[in-house]
Parts: sequence; structure tokens; C-alpha cells
Amino acid sequence: MESRQLQLFRAIVDHGSFTAAAEALLMTQPSLSTAVKNLEKELGTQLLIRTRSGVVLTESGQEVYHLAVQVLDQMEYAAARVKGFSSGNVGRVVMNVAPTFNWEFLPQLVRHFRTETPGVDFVLEDPDPGTTLSHLREGQADIGIVPTGDVEALRAIHPDLRFEVVTHVDLVLALPTEEPDPEKKGPIRLEEVSHLDWFIPRVRQELPGLPEILENHWRHHPETRPKRIQHVATIQTALPLVAGGAGVTLVPRSLSSLIHGVVTYREVEDAIPPLILVALWHPTRYQPPAVTRVLERILAAATPTAPTDTPDR
Repeated sequence: MESRQLQLFRAIVDHGSFTAAAEALLMTQPSLSTAVKNLEKELGTQLLIRTRSGVVLTESGQEVYHLAVQVLDQMEYAAARVKGFSSGNVGRVVMNVAPTFNWEFLPQLVRHFRTETPGVDFVLEDPDPGTTLSHLREGQADIGIVPTGDVEALRAIHPDLRFEVVTHVDLVLALPTEEPDPEKKGPIRLEEVSHLDWFIPRVRQELPGLPEILENHWRHHPETRPKRIQHVATIQTALPLVAGGAGVTLVPRSLSSLIHGVVTYREVEDAIPPLILVALWHPTRYQPPAVTRVLERILAAATPTAPTDTPDR
């Protein structure tokens, strides 16, 4: 029993007669009749009874018809899925994403694909940046989004990975509401909070970022260096500490909507360079079309001044 036989048999039943089915299939009635007779001979039972008003299914014919509907629908679904995978309309994309990207950019990306390409499923994780690098090398993630302070240094440290700039992230100062002067508004100089404890992420040799940005600033402006620096896992780890009145930190502007009331966010007068969010992936590993499509979307929405080369397939 072949799929072509099931297609012809289903067409006869759906159209109600050999004549109507033959016209719809652009076949002659004799060839259609022969196909049904061969199917009946193969199965050893009569499937259809011809009447003046059309065709009537035998009990065996009803069973074959239900089977034909199931099989042909499944085949059509499978064909559509395969075409979807090859076009990037269907697939799974595993992303390791820095929280700074989660708040500002990730919702827009997911909404776009839910609307335009609902067959693309995302697996979203937010490990620390070092783990993201490992996951990309080990094939546990397709795309990473990490912050850095020096893209060229990042490329030199990890020549096996591909990096492209997504956007620049401005930094603001997060400090307890009562510090240093709750009545003062507007930008603040870092020297004004140098007497407070500072919470910054620990230095990562594999991923230069905020610690290097601040160390460079403090080296050129020693009067702004805090009296005490405490290291935390990530920028987001510092926010609860600031909320508890333990010190201050710099955070991406996109996080300034969090923990209001006990945390105040102020612009910084000092010339602090922004963090740079980069997309990264393994250029020599096979990228399914859905992954390439997501990468292209990310880079198409990147900061206009940032390089946005098309990702390798």
C-alpha cells in the first residue's frame, strides 16, 4: 500500500464519486478505477461500492479511509516541518544571554519571532559570561550575548569565536537613597561617593568588562578611587547590596527601573565609557537556518555605528 494509492482513494471518497475525483485529479476514470482495483486486490477486500448517487464505503473501506487521512496528514505535516527547518521558519535556538540584554533587547527579539516566525522556539539561559563562552565551545549554546569593555581584546583572547557588536550600554550610578544627599538631583561626580564601599564584578581574564573600565578611570583620576572595593559575581548581584545600604555600584541604564524607593539612580558626570554588548557564536560549527535567522535579526537591530557583518552559515 503506497501513499499514492491512499491519495487517490481519499480523493474518491472526499469528492463522492469516481467522476468528480478524476476531474479534480486530472485523470481518466479508467485509470482511477484501475488504481482502486489494485488496492483492493492487494488488501484482499472490497473498499468501495458504486451507486448511482456516488460511492459507498464498505467497513474495510472506512478503515482504509481513516488510515489514509491520518497518514497523508502526517506526511503533509512532516513535509512542512522539513521545509520550515531548511528555511529557518522552524527550529530551536539556545541562547546564553547576559541579564543586561534580557531587560532591554531580549523581549523585543522574542516578540518578533513569536509574531513573524512562531515555529522558532527559544531556550533562554543567563549563566555568567565565562560559562557562556564554554557553552558555545562545547555546543551547548548556539548564540551568546555578553558585555565587554574592549571588543578587540575579546577577539584576541578568543580567536576561535566570532564576535559582533550589538549595542553600547550607558552606565548610571546606583546608590542607597540616603546617599550622598537625598535632596540633590542630577549628575553626580564619582569623587562624591569615593568614601563609600563599591561593589563591582570580579576581574575575568577571559572577558574584559566593567572592572577594566573602572580601573582605567581610577588610574587616570585617582581622586575618584573608592576607599574600599568589594567584588561580586555580576552587576545584578550588587543591586540587593546597594538596596540594603551597603554601598554603590554602576549598572546599565536599562536596570534603573529596578528596586526603586531604596535605590537611587544618578547620571555620572565623569566620562565613563559604556559597556558594549556583543553577540558571539562558534563560526566553524554548523548553524541551523533558524540560528542564522536569529543572528541576522540581532545584528540587523544593532547600533547603526557598530559593525554588523552577516553571520557565517
